[in-house]
Amino acid sequence: GGRVSNVHLCDYTRGEEGLTLSMPGRGSFDFARLSRELRAVGYAGDAMIEPYSDLYGDVQELGDCLKAMRELMEY
Repeated sequence: GGRVSNVHLCDYTRGEEGLTLSMPGRGSFDFARLSRELRAVGYAGDAMIEPYSDLYGDVQELGDCLKAMRELMEY
């Protein structure tokens, strides 16, 4: 519970060949649930998006991801 010091966000899609990384909000991870679980254990810190360069094409995609994570994570 109280041992979480920071959170890094990435996403994934599960396919025939296993897991494929994707920008947060574009895969199948339940970020709303993560947010609830973090708050349940008292975490009130930041969450950092892990924007690996091969997962996005331009700055607009980063902005879209940030907006989606703020909504899903209730920030």
